[in-house]
Amino acid sequence: ITEQASVAVGEVRAIAVPLVDAFNLSDFVVNSPFGRRDGDVYPHYFEMVKNAPRAVGVAPYYESTIRPMLQGKDMEAVMEAYNKEQDDGSE
Repeated sequence: ITEQASVAVGEVRAIAVPLVDAFNLSDFVVNSPFGRRDGDVYPHYFEMVKNAPRAVGVAPYYESTIRPMLQGKDMEAVMEAYNKEQDDGSE
């Protein structure tokens, strides 16, 4: 099923924007910064992210998980440290 879903997503990806445009919905209704008629994708995308619920502050797992991943660290070691942090915090 997963393999077939990946194939289907690959086929739909090429026609996703025209498919949504075919319904002639406004950007407001679609509520997506991508495919905007004005072409100004990134400023609107970042504004949506900043205004999203719980978009305040840094996630508690950022330093132990996200930062090392962004720095290209060994993910097995990162996840091991994260799991240890979770175990230590639950006691």
